[in-house]
Amino acid sequence: MAKLGAKATMKLEMLEDSQRKVERIRALTEQYAGARSGQDQFMMNIIRTATYLQRALMMNGFGTMADSANQIVMLARRGGTPATKARNLREHTGTLMGALERGMKGVRVADVEAQAKKAAKTAGG
Repeated sequence: MAKLGAKATMKLEMLEDSQRKVERIRALTEQYAGARSGQDQFMMNIIRTATYLQRALMMNGFGTMADSANQIVMLARRGGTPATKARNLREHTGTLMGALERGMKGVRVADVEAQAKKAAKTAGG
């Protein structure tokens, strides 16, 4: 496997950090679903983590993933039964995790292609 460039490495590190944040949201969602009382504390932590995630994704040029994180924030703030909230949060965290994995693969592929193009340019030039 080729060594990644600096930009790709930074993006991958940010996406890996984002995956950890989504895992945290997933864990908080499960705690929320299982709690009989004090569910508000879990919602506040979900909102805080998802807001941080949204900002990080937006600042690094991953707008569609940032929109998904924002949907998690909106779901957490919206009213409804705990079962419905938990189901929707599970669904959205799963969707966001898949998007992050595809984003990581896309960064790797784009960097390998850029390095191959640069190598061909230097060899031919």
